[in-house]
Amino acid sequence: MVTSVSGTGTTQTAAENAGVSLAKNFDMFLKLLTTQLKNQDPTSPMDSKEFTNQLVQFSQVEQAINQNKNLEKLIAMFEAEKSSNLVNYIGKQVDLDSNKATLTSNSPAIWYYELPAEASSGQLRVIDKNGKIVHVANMQTQKGEHTFLWDGTVAGGMKALGGDYTLEVVAKDASGNDMQATIMTRGLVEGVERIDGVDYLLVDGKRMEVDQVLALRSAGTMPTIPQENGSYVNYIGKDVEFYGENSVCQNGSVRWSYGVGHGAADVTIKVYDSDNNLVYETTGDASKGRHDFSWDGSKSDGTTAKAGEIYKIKVEAKTADGQPVGVDVLGRGRIDSVAFENMQAMFSIGGLGVPPSWVLAVHS
Repeated sequence: MVTSVSGTGTTQTAAENAGVSLAKNFDMFLKLLTTQLKNQDPTSPMDSKEFTNQLVQFSQVEQAINQNKNLEKLIAMFEAEKSSNLVNYIGKQVDLDSNKATLTSNSPAIWYYELPAEASSGQLRVIDKNGKIVHVANMQTQKGEHTFLWDGTVAGGMKALGGDYTLEVVAKDASGNDMQATIMTRGLVEGVERIDGVDYLLVDGKRMEVDQVLALRSAGTMPTIPQENGSYVNYIGKDVEFYGENSVCQNGSVRWSYGVGHGAADVTIKVYDSDNNLVYETTGDASKGRHDFSWDGSKSDGTTAKAGEIYKIKVEAKTADGQPVGVDVLGRGRIDSVAFENMQAMFSIGGLGVPPSWVLAVHS
C-alpha cells in the first residue's frame, strides 16, 4: 500500500513566494520611478545611472529566484523518486532502531539487543507506558545480538495488558562501567506513506520513520508464531522452536537450535541436567548463522537420558584470539498435546510445558 497525505489548500514554495513579492516590489518601483521622472526638475534631471543600477539589481534577484525554482523542482523530483524506491520495502522484514515492542493476547513482545562487548553483569527491564518497571529478567552477557521475548507475565503470575512496552538494557563491564546496548525490533513492511513531505513505513500496523531502519531482509526469516485464529489443536504433531535454553528428551534425543554471530572460530556446547550438573560436552558449528543440535542422551558417566527429562544447553562461541561471539539458543521439539487452564493454552513437548507465545518458529 502506498498513500500520500498532505495539508489542505494550495501551498506555494519559498521561491514562488519570493517571486510574488519581487513582482509587487518591482511594480511599486516603476510607479515611484515614473512619478519621480514626471516631477523632476528639468534644469537638474535625475541621474539615469541610479535607476539603471536598481533595474539591474531587480534583474539579478529575479534570476536568483528562477534558479531557486528550478532547484526546488529538482529536489521535488528527487523526493518523489526516493518515495518510489521505498515501495521495494513492502513485504520485507526490517530491523528498526526502537526499544518499543507490542504485546497482544496472541503474541509476545519481542526485542533484539546487541552488546558491543561481553558484559560482566546486567538485566533487562520491561517498562509500561507510565514509566513503571513491570518485569525484570536476566540477560545474556555475551558480545553480539540476543533475542528477548516477554509473554506478559508479571509478578504473581498475572498477565500484563496488551499494548506497547519499552525495553531497557542495563549492562556493566568488568570494571563496573555502564555499557551501551543497541535495542531493535523487527517487523514486516506493509505499506508506505508520505505525509507533508515526510516518508513513513507501515510496519505491523505502525507508522515508522525511514531513518529508523537498520537492516532490510527477506520476509522468509520472520518467525511464525501460533495465533488463536487457528486452533491450537492444529499444532499437535508440529516440530517447533521455542524460547529458552531448556529442552526435553523426546524420542531418544534432546534437540536445540543455536545462532552464531560473525567471526567465531570455536564453539563449545555443554549440556546440563535439572540439577545443573554437566552431563555432556562437545564442539559445534562455528560458521555464522543458525544450526541444529541433537544430543542422543549419552552422558559422560555412561548413563542415558530418559524420556521426559529436561536438560539445559550452554553454547559458547569465541574468535581465534579468544574473544566472545554472540550466541542465542532455542529449544526444539514436537508438540504432543495442548491443555487449557484458566482460559490459557499450554503446549506439552514431551512433558515440558511451553506457552504458545514462546514458540518462535513452526516446522512441518
